[in-house]
Amino acid sequence: MEPAGKLPQSKEDIFTIEELIERLQPLIGEKFPYQGNSRGDGSTLRKIVARQLELDFPPSYKYVPTEDSSYSITEIKGFPKIIRHMITTHIATPEYKNKKYNLQVWNYNPNFPDNPLIFKSDGEVLFTYKDLRGVIAWVNRLTHIIESITIFTPERIQEVYGKFGKETVKHQMIINDNIRREITTSESKLILGKEMLSPAFEDSSKVYKGLSSGDNQLFKKIPDQELLYSIKDLGKRLSTALIGQKIDQTVTRLSGSSLEYLTLKALGYNVQNSDSLEGLFPDIRHQLLEVKVQRRQTVDLGKFSPLEVVDVPGMDITPEYIRYLFVLVNDNDIIDGIILMYGKELPNFYHFVPEKSYKCQRNIKTEKIYSEHIGQLSCII
Repeated sequence: MEPAGKLPQSKEDIFTIEELIERLQPLIGEKFPYQGNSRGDGSTLRKIVARQLELDFPPSYKYVPTEDSSYSITEIKGFPKIIRHMITTHIATPEYKNKKYNLQVWNYNPNFPDNPLIFKSDGEVLFTYKDLRGVIAWVNRLTHIIESITIFTPERIQEVYGKFGKETVKHQMIINDNIRREITTSESKLILGKEMLSPAFEDSSKVYKGLSSGDNQLFKKIPDQELLYSIKDLGKRLSTALIGQKIDQTVTRLSGSSLEYLTLKALGYNVQNSDSLEGLFPDIRHQLLEVKVQRRQTVDLGKFSPLEVVDVPGMDITPEYIRYLFVLVNDNDIIDGIILMYGKELPNFYHFVPEKSYKCQRNIKTEKIYSEHIGQLSCII
């Protein structure tokens, strides 16, 4: 089989939509080894689609340049993983109460399909982003069956459903395995940064009492100096409450919400598991606290980076003075280490990924793209 990452030499060298339909149709009704991990399931889907197209991913996967090396690549991060046939893959596991599907495409903007992707050394454009084909596999999260498949082109899907939203920039940081091992094998299982603010209370029990008597939306409000834990108190309470706890691994989003809920309870906030916990920066605004689950070396920091001296919207403070909580989760989804420090200190201990990643998103009504096509392979081309 050919490598999935081999560069095609011309548009005639890739499968047509009709050929893709014929080859991918047999996947409908097949069992998918669903694990609820968005990154892992996405990788599994790519391999399944590649195998169906008689392609494979070599152990040290990377794109394979053409023999004469006469082609140039505009942006390697925007490349489809199955470049041999210019295919991006997306896994969707819709909840049946959810009426919208949030299609996310990474590192290219479908609203500008004519942007060149691959061009020859003489300047001739060989492929643009218009030539990409997306494959969405709709997997039933209860039965783990591939219920339907949607093939789309970036240009056509934004014509039908509207333009994608503004790019969401994601800053990233690397916590390498050696540092992680030092933390998880230490007696305290905690790395605590220096204090950079001046909380009013030295007695954290007074803060705890004040928080527990507040409303269930208090954590979303502007910090109150009288109810602000010191970083030392945060470290003591959170390490005691969180080490050994299990994090919901269903999807990345739910993992973050699960951690946020455990953190709020540990700090004394009057909050219920059903309360909305999403959409803020920092996550627990009232404590200037951003919380992150770390399973791999690379951690997504979100839209804001501690390296940027910009005001956080709605607050007279920069990300440098946000407290970052990273919980280190093992293969069994158990928290076995904690990093807690101000954003300003993070570059002294951890590496930041220099290039920004971004994603474009578009909400699409599921009845139009999914519900009406169960058992079918549909196309938006």
